Amino acid sequence: MGILLGRWDCEYCSKKGIPADVRHCPSCGNPVGQNVKYYLPDGSKDYVDQKVVPKGEDWKCGYCESYNRYEDTICNNCGAPKGAGKDYFQNHAENAAKNSSADSSGNNTYYDRSGGTSGSASSYYSYSQKKDFNYWLKWIIAGIAVIAVIIGIFAIFTPKEKTLTVESFSWERILYIDKYKTVSESAWNMPSGGRLRYTRDEIRSYDHQFAGYRTETYTEQEIDHYESYVSGHRDLGNGYFEEIIDQRPVYKTVTKTREVPQYVDVPVYDTKYYYDIDRWSSDHTVVTKGIDKEPYWGQEPSSGSGSPKIGDERVSSRSESYCVIGTLSGSKNSRSYEIGYNDWEKLKKGDSVRCKVYVSEKIELLKG
Repeated sequence: MGILLGRWDCEYCSKKGIPADVRHCPSCGNPVGQNVKYYLPDGSKDYVDQKVVPKGEDWKCGYCESYNRYEDTICNNCGAPKGAGKDYFQNHAENAAKNSSADSSGNNTYYDRSGGTSGSASSYYSYSQKKDFNYWLKWIIAGIAVIAVIIGIFAIFTPKEKTLTVESFSWERILYIDKYKTVSESAWNMPSGGRLRYTRDEIRSYDHQFAGYRTETYTEQEIDHYESYVSGHRDLGNGYFEEIIDQRPVYKTVTKTREVPQYVDVPVYDTKYYYDIDRWSSDHTVVTKGIDKEPYWGQEPSSGSGSPKIGDERVSSRSESYCVIGTLSGSKNSRSYEIGYNDWEKLKKGDSVRCKVYVSEKIELLKG
């Protein structure tokens, strides 16, 4: 098992990828922070001798909350011994406060772990506050963007209320006509009323039948041996990571034979009937249309009494549509809109009516 050197990111200046054996940020001079999270960079191969690896996890100073190596007996940042509490440097803190009041700048000096100064305490806290502000600012901007998108989508699909100025009208009515006539059909059974023309034996289905076995050659994967590999890394809590070694099988390809059943599809024949039969069948349409307010239905075929005869016609169904041509408020172009007959019948040329306009460009007249 190998030992790899981890990395850490400075929580003060955001410098990335600092080696774990470097205890102070090379950019701002601050020590390893209390929120440090050691990690291994992708593809890390930075192996170290196990002799240099600390025997245990880092410990946090009770006074300044900096992290120190396991074997250190005093804090490398403030000098407090291992296990000291917040009151250890009380006298030192009082003296530092007096010195701070005498400082012409009015700011406390912030000392790094090497004993040098790295700026005032006020500037240090200002940087921290600025970092927090930028973090939350990004989330606020993202939230505003999401809300704007939702409002935009809602605005697109919400129908708009506008005024339609009526310019003209159009209508169309359609009669769908069936005709009673002789048609030629085929089926596996002779229907009532059919007049047989001829029959023919045809394939109606297939029967899946067993036809024996055949020898088939195939390949199969078998375990040949096992090999060791690094399946992960164990965080030792002190900036170093230990490789986790597992075993995995290595396969080889083996050629084998087996007997495979064979099947054939045997056609099943049956008698198919070809015949003539008299039926109602779709034949044509009768369309009437206009650009006035006087819609009417086209000529309907006369319906005879009793059983239908060849050549008789009937109306099987009918459809109708009514459109108003006009211009919506805020638009310069007129166009046609389909509406219901009851609304269409009440409108007159020159009317201005309120309506809802949907994203599909359909309209709905508003009452009142």
